[in-house]
Amino acid sequence: GGAAGEEKPKLKVLVRGLPPTLSEEAFTKQMEELGFRDREAFDWLRYWPGKAAAKGPATLSRCYIHFKGPDQVVAFHKAFQGHAYLVDR
Repeated sequence: GGAAGEEKPKLKVLVRGLPPTLSEEAFTKQMEELGFRDREAFDWLRYWPGKAAAKGPATLSRCYIHFKGPDQVVAFHKAFQGHAYLVDR
């Protein structure tokens, strides 16, 4: 519902530039450690792993996340903007 012309809050976030060797499990674990647990903060998550390249540029990983509300989007942005990702080598 909602009044005509009322904008819905944007709840889908795209996280780009993730290391190509970062697994979905490692990414979601880091999310959980920062307080973003599945089904509490977001409805769905779709992760595309990247590909490391021996020659040329690597394909970076990315993830779409649909949060349950605008407060979670703001909190996620604050927690993850400029976040350094830990990758097992």
